[in-house]
Amino acid sequence: MVCQRLRFRPDLNIRVPECEVLRPTVPVKAFIRNRDFFKIPQVLEMGGEHGMWTFERYQAWLARRTDWHLPNPKDETPDDEPARAPDPANPKARPLPPTPAGTRPAATSSWTGRSTGGPIEIEPVEGGLDAVLKKLS
Repeated sequence: MVCQRLRFRPDLNIRVPECEVLRPTVPVKAFIRNRDFFKIPQVLEMGGEHGMWTFERYQAWLARRTDWHLPNPKDETPDDEPARAPDPANPKARPLPPTPAGTRPAATSSWTGRSTGGPIEIEPVEGGLDAVLKKLS
């Protein structure tokens, strides 16, 4: 599981991701299975050798970092990319129409089986997390 937040660095004038990484080790799986969620932060803090990162450890690593790629005003932003031509090998594939600047697609409230191009909302499951955990065990 990865959690990420963006933090503005005024010294670099950029936003930098701060991450927290929890790897599915045997103890983590056991704590989840036994519903001992309060023990997970302790495993996260001691799990550096397993590739786990806390926000604090990641912030310390970012503070020591000196080689940053700073964006150049001449760099092209993803919104400025030209539309791709259709792939002649796949006639069903077609490029998405450009979205006008400042607009946002409407959210869909239920699954209709068709792609509307907007965000997908997943309705809450009755029973919540307890029901999901019971199905997994």
